[in-house]
Parts: sequence; structure tokens; C-alpha cells
Amino acid sequence: MKNYYQILGLEEGATLDEIKAAYREYVVKFHPDKHNGDTFFKERFQEVQEAYDYLRTHYTGCNEFVDERVNTTVSSVKMPSSSDIEFTSSSKQVYEGDTVTLKWNVRFPCSISLNVDTDKSYFDRTRYDLPLHGSTEIHIGKVEEEVVVTLHCSINNRTISKEIHLIRNRTIDVMLHNDKRYMRLIKINKAIKSIFKVLPLVLTVPYIIMLCAISETFPAYTDNTILNNVIEWGAYILGWLMICYIVPLVMEIQITSPINDKIEQRIREANSKHN
Repeated sequence: MKNYYQILGLEEGATLDEIKAAYREYVVKFHPDKHNGDTFFKERFQEVQEAYDYLRTHYTGCNEFVDERVNTTVSSVKMPSSSDIEFTSSSKQVYEGDTVTLKWNVRFPCSISLNVDTDKSYFDRTRYDLPLHGSTEIHIGKVEEEVVVTLHCSINNRTISKEIHLIRNRTIDVMLHNDKRYMRLIKINKAIKSIFKVLPLVLTVPYIIMLCAISETFPAYTDNTILNNVIEWGAYILGWLMICYIVPLVMEIQITSPINDKIEQRIREANSKHN
């Protein structure tokens, strides 16, 4: 029989709190997702999970453990399933700017992670080492159709998952589409972005003409011709980036920020009316 205490770095007779603390530490340290699925860390993680499952399941509360070979058999142990997981959301329909509260209750010992399947949500895509019972909030960013939130519960070599699908609230889309002020702001915003998208190319032409006019007057900073050419072209490229890209980008942000604020305000107002 494996020495499960040793796997968790504990001495025999450790308390349940010590077992849980060691488990949390090793789960974070050896979780395979943090090591690109490396085989060594995957096997180590499974050992840690197995040790924790055994010690926690057979803990009697008096620093003693019941040996399953004497008291029970593997076939008599109920295997956990998705029905042992409660996973709920404060809302099933979401829109940009919404905050949703997720709650879960897992009725078996496991390693829990939470994943949000969208690149446009203002949320860390995956969170690890969550408690068996808990809640968290996610802030919804841009959402095209839906946001899929998955609770993964890893036990031994199995992963039991439960999903929640947060659907885009089309009622608010209709309300905003009928809002003339909102649609006007959207059109203005798109027009400004289109202008600044082509502006770098437009500014490049006069910049090249300017360089051709002043290229013969560029000062020689060193006696080394090659080094002087590097400095000269470096200055030209830096000037091109500043004039044709960085300055227009700053101007675009300054112009569109007030418009974006008004758009977000109209979204909040529509969301408030809907709720």
C-alpha cells in the first residue's frame, strides 16, 4: 500500500486541516495545466489527488484511518458524478458590462478549476485550486452569442465537469437598435475609427517626401560611415512611427473615449430598463 502521508509530505497521524493544507499546496505546485501538460507533473498531480482522496475519505477524526481492505471494498464505494455538483448562475442572459455571480457546491473531494470560454470576457480564463463550496463574480465584456462557463472537478484520473451557458440578451439588442441616439453614436464611432485606420498610410507619403528633402542635411554624429547610417535610418524610422502611428493613435483614443462612454451609458440605461 502506498504511503499517502509521504506523498503529501506529512507525518503519520497528521490532522485533517494539515492534510487539506498540504493538498492545496501540492495541487497548485503540480497542476499539469501550469506545466503545459508535462507527463511528470500529470503523474505527480494524480498521486497527490489519490493521496488526498484516500486520507480525507478514511479520516475518523481521531488521527486514525480506516483501511478500506478491512472495512469496505472498492466496489462498494459510490463513484462521484455530475449529479454531485451544484453549479448555478445569478443570470442566464447577459450583455456587455453585466456582472454575474457563480456559485458551486461539490459533494466529493477533488481539485476544482473554473474556466470561461470566451476571449472577450473581462475574466481570467481559468482559476485553479478553488474550494469545494464557494462563489465568484465575472464581469462580461464583449459577447457575440454566448459565454460558456465550466466547472472542472478532477479526482484520481477522472475529470467531472458541469457547464453553464450564458446567452446574449437579444432583448437589449432590439432596444438599442431602436434607440436613435445610440445608433448615431455607433455610426460616428465607426466613421472615426475608419478615418484613423487609413491615416497612417496617408501620412506616410508626405513623410517620405519630407525625408527626401532633408536627407542630404542629416548631421554626421560619428566618423564611422556605417554607424552614422544606422543612426540616421533609426531616426527616420522612429520619426515615422511617432508621426504616422503613435500620434494618430493617441488622437483616436482622445476623440473616441467620450463617445465610448456615452455608448456604455446607453447600454447601461437599456439594461436597467430591461431589468
